[in-house]
Amino acid sequence: MPVINDLTRTNSQDVVSVNLNGQELGFGVGDETGLAIVESYEVKISVFQQPAAITVRLGWGGNVAALAKHATPNSPISFSIAGTRIFKGVVYSRGVPTAQSTLLELKARDYMARLFDDEIQDEISFTNKTYFSLTRTVLNIVGMAEQPNTFKLFADNDANRAVISRNRKKRSGKSKTQIVEQIETGVGAGGAKIVRTTIKANAGTSYYNFLQEQYKLAGLFLWCTADANFVLARPTADQEPAYTILVKKGQPLTPARMVDRVYEDNATQRHTGYIVYGRAGTGTNGRTMLVGQYVDQEMAGYGFNHNRVIHDEDVKSQAEADYVARRACAEERRQGWKLEYTVSGHILPSTKGTSGFLIWAQDMVCRVDDFELDIHENFYIQDVTFRRNPHMTTTIALMRPEDLVFAEGLF
Repeated sequence: MPVINDLTRTNSQDVVSVNLNGQELGFGVGDETGLAIVESYEVKISVFQQPAAITVRLGWGGNVAALAKHATPNSPISFSIAGTRIFKGVVYSRGVPTAQSTLLELKARDYMARLFDDEIQDEISFTNKTYFSLTRTVLNIVGMAEQPNTFKLFADNDANRAVISRNRKKRSGKSKTQIVEQIETGVGAGGAKIVRTTIKANAGTSYYNFLQEQYKLAGLFLWCTADANFVLARPTADQEPAYTILVKKGQPLTPARMVDRVYEDNATQRHTGYIVYGRAGTGTNGRTMLVGQYVDQEMAGYGFNHNRVIHDEDVKSQAEADYVARRACAEERRQGWKLEYTVSGHILPSTKGTSGFLIWAQDMVCRVDDFELDIHENFYIQDVTFRRNPHMTTTIALMRPEDLVFAEGLF
């Protein structure tokens, strides 16, 4: 029988398995007398950084060439924790990273990669589409038409969040599903009527970049789930905390204890004021200049006073100009402010779920009580990285809720 790798698990439930071409990596991959063991791995899942990716290094009882035959590019691969799938994608790279040991290194990406890699061959026009239906159409074009269990498109992340984190409670606010499904393309942050009845996709542009250009004024993001489905949503911190990170002196050696931390408040690339220029109007009345403005009160409080000026041809209303200014501020704040915790293992005891433990997941909220840094707040989880080399750890990248500005309340 295949042997599921426990990979120096931290407790009886923190079990990891890697599946390649439908077979668990353990005994029996291509050679009944051989043994393929996962020596190390790194898996990153994120809301804002796409696609999700995994790097796995495999030890082999036979020779590397034999194993490589069963790990060709486009081979399906998945990664699970405690029986719950975290990643599903295909192999894009295989190789031997060092001559010092018999290792085969595999690199894989999830199905979002198809949107990155496929470029528009001829100019395409999309007429009167919602963002949701536009995304569905593009997924179909690149060969990801909806299947019974894969390539479905969802307008919220509630179901995927519950599966991965094992936290069955939905966020406290009302569902944004209907809003996402109804926002029309060309409708910006002001919620006005359609500005563009036809959207053109230019040849030579990747489908992902084309979609990102459409999403930017609606505050929407697209990512792939662990089951090869897709979520088009507005990330929100309007959730009850599912996780807790506690840091204090004399802390016992419990599961999910902190082993490392990175904190940075960097104002180098940030500005105090944001000024956005756009234009509205057509025809005999001419075009009117629009000016949107936003002030970062945190930077002003530090005593800085320098501005960023943005000219955006897609800005067609005053509300859009103001939103782009707020969005630019939020993006710089997210880039300059960093709080990451690396904890032991991949799971932690649950206080609210029904399974007895939780798996770390992105698009969730975490409570941090760090007595060393005097931080006692709730934070949004923007990405999670699972590692084993040789110990099992998880790095959780956090974001301040006030930096999560995505047109909330403007539609």
